[in-house]
Amino acid sequence: MAGLFVAGMLAYGIGVYAFTQFLAPIQAEFGWNRAVLGGLMSAFWLAAPFVLIASYAIDLAGLRAVVFVGALLEATGLIVMTRLSSPVEFFLIRFCMGAGKCLVVTPLPIAVARWFRRRTGFAFAIALCGWHVGGFVMAPLAEKLISAYGWRTAAVVLAALLLAGMMVATYLMRPPSQAMVDSPGNSREMPVPVTSFAPLWTLALIGCGTIVFYAGYAAFLSQLAPMLADIGLGPRLIGLATGSVAICAMAGVLLGGLATQLLSPRIAVTTLLAIMAGVEYLATTLPQGATLSAVAAFVVPLGFLIGGGDPILIEALRTSVPLDRFGRAYGWWYLLCLASLAAVPVLIGAFFDAHASYRAVFLAMSVASILVAVAFVATRGRRTAGA
Repeated sequence: MAGLFVAGMLAYGIGVYAFTQFLAPIQAEFGWNRAVLGGLMSAFWLAAPFVLIASYAIDLAGLRAVVFVGALLEATGLIVMTRLSSPVEFFLIRFCMGAGKCLVVTPLPIAVARWFRRRTGFAFAIALCGWHVGGFVMAPLAEKLISAYGWRTAAVVLAALLLAGMMVATYLMRPPSQAMVDSPGNSREMPVPVTSFAPLWTLALIGCGTIVFYAGYAAFLSQLAPMLADIGLGPRLIGLATGSVAICAMAGVLLGGLATQLLSPRIAVTTLLAIMAGVEYLATTLPQGATLSAVAAFVVPLGFLIGGGDPILIEALRTSVPLDRFGRAYGWWYLLCLASLAAVPVLIGAFFDAHASYRAVFLAMSVASILVAVAFVATRGRRTAGA
């Protein structure tokens, strides 16, 4: 668990959370508009097909080898980025970094499903918590490094940290012995794996929920710093707010894991989407010169939401497919997540460039979240074995 935790912390904390702190200095140096800045985030997610490669490679090369190769790609991208000057070059290197991130993080939930048979949803949450701990640590660290040494030096330092930390993480990634997994004491409490697929409409609803949730996730994560700058926050407060999102996400992911133990997948996903709709609407009400309390009222639930979504949706998928098919199903599901994450940042950035406002797009996303939540409520669903 420690190895899975640290790997996600480094790959996601540096590749996503820390990179948001590079957007403002890159814009200041090159003068690019927000569509281009959103594209830098989108390019990271456009490497989505590599999740399928990772889901198959884990059986061929082993978990630790796949994860370390991914870390090497991501760290190399950070270093090369310091030598670039055109948007196309940045897009290409961010794509390579995204491929590395896919190779690191895709095997982690698959390993959890294989290694931990009891309270699997909560085990997902503990592993995924590392992703947001990475944001809590890496976003403020990146901001301090950029302020002190410039964004290029900061990128090199983060690359070195990524490689050194991943060496430790991959060393720690050792599966429990088969005797421990299959011991009689454990087997009495283990859920019985599902033996058939859930109805097609259940999988379709999980897919729709995934799209609308990660669309909101991507919109907020890619535009949070510019949004907060628009209402008058300075770089230090923006870094603090981004770190606060990560802190709340750490708690949110554990609450999401707890929700998988207390609620049916249908109710858990419905609640998740309803909260997303509320936060998307709240984003349209932030005024120029908003008080810190108003910003906190937006940032805190956003963080809980970002953290809680992953274990809830992954557990909904796990209880809808046979255990021996989960690795492949997760690869396709994660591809759907990354498709949303790839498309939305550049689209919402272009929308802002055209209309100088996020209001209409966030209202539309809020309505979409409500509609899918209502669809979940309107279906009785079924709790598969092991839910």
